[in-house]
Amino acid sequence: MKKLSVVEIHDAIKKHELWLRDQLGGERANFHDCIISEVDVQENDLRYVVFDGARIEDASFVRCNLNETSFNGASIEFTCFSESHISRSDFRNTTITRCSFTHSFIGDSDFKKSHLISTNFSWAEASGIDFAEASLSKAWFCRAKLWHASFVEAFIEIASFSEADLLEADFTKAILNDVAFYNAKLKDTVFDEIEGAKRFS
Repeated sequence: MKKLSVVEIHDAIKKHELWLRDQLGGERANFHDCIISEVDVQENDLRYVVFDGARIEDASFVRCNLNETSFNGASIEFTCFSESHISRSDFRNTTITRCSFTHSFIGDSDFKKSHLISTNFSWAEASGIDFAEASLSKAWFCRAKLWHASFVEAFIEIASFSEADLLEADFTKAILNDVAFYNAKLKDTVFDEIEGAKRFS
């Protein structure tokens, strides 16, 4: 894996912005299998950037446009995505540790088979987010809007959905251990008790 300097990352983002505007000198940013550490790229337009397989540590993506951005197979630690727009983005097979998505806007993004540890989605507004077959440990979704979210066959432990709005969320065949749903809105939420799902509230 190649470790990129802060200067290299910012140069690539500048070229990417030119690419988005179809201007001379533009080039789509591709950080595939790169190491990105201790960098602040907040408030940038990062649509369509490729972070597949990257290792991202101590980064700030606060208030970024991350629509249709790909993090497939990436490892992400101590990184903040708060207040960002994250629609139709690919987080499949990612490992996400001690990250924050608070107050973010997430639509139809794919977190299938991801591994989330101590990650916070509280106050996020999400619709159609897909955590099918994901593993979520110490994940926080307090007061989040999670309409039509899929947690099918997910493993969720020591987590909180307190005061979250789970309209038509699907927990079919999910395993829930020590998961709180205090005052959560559960209109048309699907739970599968047959497969051993457990709800602690």
